Formats: sequence, structure tokens, C-alpha cells
Amino acid sequence: MKPLRAGAIVAALALIAVLLMIWKPWDSCDAPGDVCDFLATVADRDGVLGSQVSSRVSERDALAAPELSVDVQFELSDQLAPGQAREAVTQMAQDIQAGAPALEMNEIHLSFVAGPSRKIQGSKTKAYPLEVSEIISPAAADE
Repeated sequence: MKPLRAGAIVAALALIAVLLMIWKPWDSCDAPGDVCDFLATVADRDGVLGSQVSSRVSERDALAAPELSVDVQFELSDQLAPGQAREAVTQMAQDIQAGAPALEMNEIHLSFVAGPSRKIQGSKTKAYPLEVSEIISPAAADE
């Protein structure tokens, strides 16, 4: 292989590596960095297999500041005993509710899932044998 061609290949691979480091297609958090860090800390416990986070900013009132709404899904191990799962879910929800005002999260759609997932035909969503959902609105609690 000619040195020029080898150099071009190395440069292309380096560019691809840099793009992947910036883009992070494997990252399961699509929210502001401080929110992702906080939720990763909440999820860092035994029995939690992973999490998916997405967020959106809405402007309900033109005179008020934009509001951050976050969707969080934690996947729990189906090997947890019911008491362990209840304790983990309760503690994680309390941690999120306590930390939400400091991170200016106005509404959190929180769900906990367990068991093997299956795709729903014609949709990008997955169904789980066990799913528990809750909406936390720290702003509403302050009013």
C-alpha cells in the first residue's frame, strides 16, 4: 500500500473515532449533562441493569421560563426479590424527587420495568412483563 493511501486511511479512522466520541450513539441519556450525571448516580445500585433518559423543553407560558420535562426508564433485574425491588424503586423515586428542583426538572415521567422485553409490532416501543410508572411534578408540589 502506498504511504499516501495509508495516511488517508489513518486520517479517516481518526476522524471517525473523534465523531463517535462526540456523537456517542451508545449513550442512553438525551438530556442536559447535569441531569444525565444525576440520574446515572441514582441508577448506580444493585439490581438496576440500565436506564434510558430523554428530555424536552416546553414553553407553556410566553412570560415564564422554559420548563424541562424528563422521561426516565430504569430496567430492574428480574432476579430481585419483590421486597428488594420495592425498596430500590422507592429509594430511587425519593432520590429523584429530592434532586429534581435543584436540576430545574419540572416534570419527570418515571418508569421501572423488569423482565424480558418484546417489540410491539408496528412501533418502536417495547413491552415488559412488569412496568410501574409515575409522574413526579416538583413544581406542582411547591405551589
